[in-house]
Amino acid sequence: MADVCAVSGVWLPRVQAAPLVSSRPAPGRVQDHSTLYVPWGSADIFFPTDFQQLAALYMEAGGRAAGGGAGAAQQEGSCEAAAARGAAGGGSGGGDGRHLDAFHLATGDFLSRFAVSKNTRTLSGWNPMVQDWPNTRLFVGSSRQRAAAAQQPGGPPQ
Repeated sequence: MADVCAVSGVWLPRVQAAPLVSSRPAPGRVQDHSTLYVPWGSADIFFPTDFQQLAALYMEAGGRAAGGGAGAAQQEGSCEAAAARGAAGGGSGGGDGRHLDAFHLATGDFLSRFAVSKNTRTLSGWNPMVQDWPNTRLFVGSSRQRAAAAQQPGGPPQ
């Protein structure tokens, strides 16, 4: 899953992690709004995702679905702090033979590791997918049953 992890300079009264409400009133012009109450369909609303909480929720739900306790996800700093360190939040765990993994990376870090860079850069060498999205992250979660559990008689199917 890819999403915005932070929107800078946004403040709404009594709202923690406020969304960005933005419209384009004219070509080439962007207008940010100080309220959520704009005419229907006139603006886009960008809600920042808390990827640390998403990873923790994934591990908790995956651990419970497997019949065990919660998995443990590593905690990282804020979106900006994790991106500045190049850090990836993640963890593994689960119950009843299920192995859970959850991690998140800044978009540029993810693409640097997993993409074929010649497919994401321009002819001039500029790579907008890696260089232009500092406030976005990708979350990757997976679950699989351990091979040893599957090989036991009556073990869970793969």
